[in-house]
Amino acid sequence: MEEIWIIGVGYFGFVAFQRLSEGGRNRYFVLVDPVEEHLLRCKGPTATLEVSDGLDFCEKHLKKGRQPDWIIPALPVHLAAKWLLLHLGPDNLRRVPLSPEIEILVPNSIRGAEGNIYVSHADFRCPADCDEPRDICTVTRDMRKHNMFELLGNLDI
Repeated sequence: MEEIWIIGVGYFGFVAFQRLSEGGRNRYFVLVDPVEEHLLRCKGPTATLEVSDGLDFCEKHLKKGRQPDWIIPALPVHLAAKWLLLHLGPDNLRRVPLSPEIEILVPNSIRGAEGNIYVSHADFRCPADCDEPRDICTVTRDMRKHNMFELLGNLDI
């Protein structure tokens, strides 16, 4: 049986759970979210529901002897980056505060609670199944002016 952890069961985590549940494959899910109401939408015999912060859950349960087949991070933070920050410690890796001037240089910026800056070409919620083509938006059909990775890589601050 395939074991899948979905860390974060908000909009995108719930969509991932729905689609993977419908696959007809023999799967077991561990769903993690700090908001119990998000988890209750997924209640069933093939799911364990864990009310927890995603990083805390991984820290407690992700061990060499027990590893899921898949971990699907569906959080507004980069789970792997937070994991590395936790395990490498501040002498080897640390967060760098982002200057407010970045926000006016990137499209549709939103600053998160921890100081992260989220950017998107879209000024709307993108569809969950968008394949993110490089040159055109699948919703508006407008041509993309810049590749986001290149735009971010070329910032001079």
